[in-house]
Amino acid sequence: MFGFLYAPAPNCGSSEKSLYQSIFCGLSCRLHSDYSAAARFLVNRDSTFLALAGAALAEQDAPMQERTCCNPLANKKPVCGHADSLSYAAAVTVSGLATKLQDNVDDESGWRKHLPKLAGNIIAPARDEATAVLNSLEFPTRQVIKTLTQQTKIENNKAGFMDASEPTAHTYGSIFSHLAKITHQANSHQSLFLLGSSLGRLIYWKDALDDWETDQQRGRFNPLSYQPAHELPALVNQEFTQLKSSVAAIPWKRHSELITSVISHTAQHHQAIMTASQKSRKSRKKKKRESSSWWSYCDCCCTDCGCDSCGCDSCCCN
Repeated sequence: MFGFLYAPAPNCGSSEKSLYQSIFCGLSCRLHSDYSAAARFLVNRDSTFLALAGAALAEQDAPMQERTCCNPLANKKPVCGHADSLSYAAAVTVSGLATKLQDNVDDESGWRKHLPKLAGNIIAPARDEATAVLNSLEFPTRQVIKTLTQQTKIENNKAGFMDASEPTAHTYGSIFSHLAKITHQANSHQSLFLLGSSLGRLIYWKDALDDWETDQQRGRFNPLSYQPAHELPALVNQEFTQLKSSVAAIPWKRHSELITSVISHTAQHHQAIMTASQKSRKSRKKKKRESSSWWSYCDCCCTDCGCDSCGCDSCCCN
């Protein structure tokens, strides 16, 4: 989960943006305390949304603490304190990185395998710890891993957009629907699964568009090789519609306006990005490299946490 979702829309109220920042920074602090100081730089908007959704479903609101986040010399601000949703989102974030690195090892050949393999070995202790946290929360870890292993078989069958994205969709569906168990909101399970499933498909398709040229050069699978790009926009609109419907169907305990703002702002950006135009793929890929790096740590917390050195202003609205 690395950077598909956007922060709240620019016209959202200051209280909503402040809450978003507090959860973003709270997740950063949780990654630090649970895994390592370096792990805090894994914080991203997708994982923040998962933590936000968990906080919005919980019976009790997450506590706030007056503290600094990424700049210890900054003035203290309200930061989301310990909550099950933060621990869960942090474990999912670390596990997601480990899965991505292993996927790169499996997809690459020759010397390109070495870097992700080395990185995977370095984070192995954190990966194991994250897996233990997920298991303690009764997350279906083995089932999800089994689902992901079906990806190669599906790709070998020259899958199109829907079939190729199914393992990712099911995984994200499992991740979000497990919030129903953590927060004891069983009636939200199906809607949360649909929310995660749509988000997973959208993320997979955007990656396919961004990686198209590189995949061609390296002989890697891409569903665009087997289904024309002009068929994708209708599917994208369908998944965004389901995503919005799922959000509306969930009986949030709080923060529903903030969650809706995140989804709406994301849709505004990605409807344009995912036009699937053959002509615009290269410019889209260049834009992604320049401004959408998943490790852009200051993409939200700098306004409240004082990372003035990063040079980003009002970054929650970017």
